[in-house]
Amino acid sequence: MKSSSRYSVWSTRYDNKTKQCYRTGQKGPCGKNMIFYSLPDDAVYGECDCNYDIECKSLIYSADYDECFYAYEQVCENPNGIQKYANISFVVSE
Repeated sequence: MKSSSRYSVWSTRYDNKTKQCYRTGQKGPCGKNMIFYSLPDDAVYGECDCNYDIECKSLIYSADYDECFYAYEQVCENPNGIQKYANISFVVSE
């Protein structure tokens, strides 16, 4: 099995948010640029965090979007004129 993270041994942990079990080191229930990790010193629970194994760029977690963004990069612009930039949202005025 080809892994997408530094995990060499997969384990399963329970996610309180979704009330389901997921494999650690996988995307699981997590947002963009995130991965499901086991909690330190806990054989039962896991949670999502930024996937620092992808590329060598800094990631910043945004609770507003529940995903991780590359620091100092504009992510997207939607039709309503709202841009996501790192973990900050702002309205573009013309």
